[in-house]
Amino acid sequence: MKKREKPDISVFHALRVTLPLVWRIHPVLCLAHALMGIALACTIFFQTPLSKLLFDRITESASAGEKALGGLLAILAVYVTVQILDRIVNATINFFWGYAGGRINGRLQRLLNRKYGRLDARAFEDTKTLDDIQKASNGMYAASYLTLMVGNTVSFYGLYIVMMSWYLAALDPLLILAVLLLFVPVLISQLLRVKVQMRFEDETAPLRRQYAYYESFITDRVCYKETRLLGGYGFFADLYYDVLLALQKKERRLFYKNQGIALLSNLLKFSGFAGVLVLMLHAVLDGSITVGSVAAVYTAVQSLQGIMSELIEMHFSNAMQNLGKIGNFIRVLEYPERGGTVVKSGAPCEIELQNVSFSYPAAEGKPAADGEEAQSGPVWAVEDVSLKIH
Repeated sequence: MKKREKPDISVFHALRVTLPLVWRIHPVLCLAHALMGIALACTIFFQTPLSKLLFDRITESASAGEKALGGLLAILAVYVTVQILDRIVNATINFFWGYAGGRINGRLQRLLNRKYGRLDARAFEDTKTLDDIQKASNGMYAASYLTLMVGNTVSFYGLYIVMMSWYLAALDPLLILAVLLLFVPVLISQLLRVKVQMRFEDETAPLRRQYAYYESFITDRVCYKETRLLGGYGFFADLYYDVLLALQKKERRLFYKNQGIALLSNLLKFSGFAGVLVLMLHAVLDGSITVGSVAAVYTAVQSLQGIMSELIEMHFSNAMQNLGKIGNFIRVLEYPERGGTVVKSGAPCEIELQNVSFSYPAAEGKPAADGEEAQSGPVWAVEDVSLKIH
């Protein structure tokens, strides 16, 4: 089995190119997206201390009666207001993600089109250049997603995790271990899943090519008539079914491995969550937190676990899978442009060419005709041409 080819671009190089580029073409959208991420992180975070305060006041109201009822209603009103703001900000940022992505993609597409116009015409003779140009649009979408994801990671996910870690440490320094107990299982399961998926892609890539090749011989209209007239349908059909069975066998093995990883991930998450409960019980017995704080901390830990899973399993995973597409986009932007200057002349002028020759870079060697030998060297499209244009 061939080794998997590593992407020819690193994560740091992709960030170094895409982040300043997107910020330069649309700074207002990037700033607004970051501010909304900060607002969302704050609204989610403040629910935890407010819920702690709410449970404590409920406990006090049970013993103090109507004396503490006024303070309880005020805290409840603030808590409900923060909940409503959380829903509004969350809906706004989800809508804004699509809007900002569309606007940024439009600016990036305009940038690509201008880049195509400044490329040297000889660059379009290179098949690798044509492949990069064809894939650059997909890389453009991946680049904008990467930029928005990084902004979201810093302004929302990172800020929320930092604030929650600080809050848990303020309640009890041991509770800071809850972040590690929740983060490590998610990271391990994601690394295992990515490794299994990469190995699956390596093993099935040749099978998928064979599958598409044999399928074209038995279903494509170009080959359909010939395979039946010449009696080749059965031969290609047998090869097609053999490859299909081999591909399904590997897909079945991937399904079992993914289920095993999911089971292991759930066990690790359960162990981490059980560890968090032990830390909470220790904090309650130690007197670091009140009984009313347990429900608030429990809710906060659940929210923290969900946010970490979303960050690693969805955003980071998608960004790493699209790294190769971003490489195509960046390569096109870094292609050398044609030289020269544009000069405007109002007076009549003429252009004179003397002994001009031109050959395409990819045209090397003249094919052999019947009874002749192949010739080496460039194949001239234009050779020793002299003319004058008035």
